[in-house]
Amino acid sequence: MRAPGRVRLRTDVRPTLAGCDVEQVVTFTPSGLLGRAYLLADLPAREALLTLVHRRLLADLRPGEAP
Repeated sequence: MRAPGRVRLRTDVRPTLAGCDVEQVVTFTPSGLLGRAYLLADLPAREALLTLVHRRLLADLRPGEAP
């Protein structure tokens, strides 16, 4: 992903008695005024994209279930 700043994606998977917990965290540190404008303009699209990524991850972890 190219963005005016630094983007980090962290995915943690922790075992539980019922299976596992999955946590995804995206951090964007904007660089300058362009980075701040990008953050505000891109936030809704990024949230939608991460929802789709999370659903796909869960579908891959649970074979036979549709997202």
